[in-house]
Amino acid sequence: MTDNHDQINEEEFEDFPEFKRKRGFSFATRSPLMIIFMIAAAIYLMYGLEGELRYYFSPKEPVDFGNAVEFKGTDLPDHSYVRVSGLRNPTKGISLNATWDKTNVFPLMGTAKIYVQTKQEADKENKGLSYGTYSGRLYRMGSLHYFDVVKKFALNNFGIDVKPDAILVRDGDAPADNWYYVPIYLLLIAVAVLNLVLLAKRIKNR
Repeated sequence: MTDNHDQINEEEFEDFPEFKRKRGFSFATRSPLMIIFMIAAAIYLMYGLEGELRYYFSPKEPVDFGNAVEFKGTDLPDHSYVRVSGLRNPTKGISLNATWDKTNVFPLMGTAKIYVQTKQEADKENKGLSYGTYSGRLYRMGSLHYFDVVKKFALNNFGIDVKPDAILVRDGDAPADNWYYVPIYLLLIAVAVLNLVLLAKRIKNR
């Protein structure tokens, strides 16, 4: 039996919205709530990474604190690039075995105001008292997520009361190491701007 009916040309119906086929995901069809969520997420991540980006743009030469024994404190903000010299006592070091890194935290002799954090791999040769120079990123002890662990261990084992306003220098952490935060930050800015534009268009077309 021969079918005499003409075949329907789907292109004839493309001008009618009710006959249009879905052609996959479109940014223009996002719900306003999703757009607002993307903007908020991008801004939140940018805020969280601000210190990392700021450290990348720090001066390439560290601020020299000199000998730790003479250190009286500093007004420099966290994420500054600094250098300090001093005598370390490995018997008062605290091992932090994080999953991503293994480090030691120890005070420099002659002061309770400055501590140094080094990688355990680099400390294998240090068997006793040793004088060294340490360059890296500055943190206030109280801003570190492991501050309570360090404070409790130091007090119970060494009788050292670690103050939250004491300084920690993370040795070997140079500003240039943070180069990859620049493209990440630019991507987050692009996401925020794109979604702001989409949200503005939605509001304008209502």
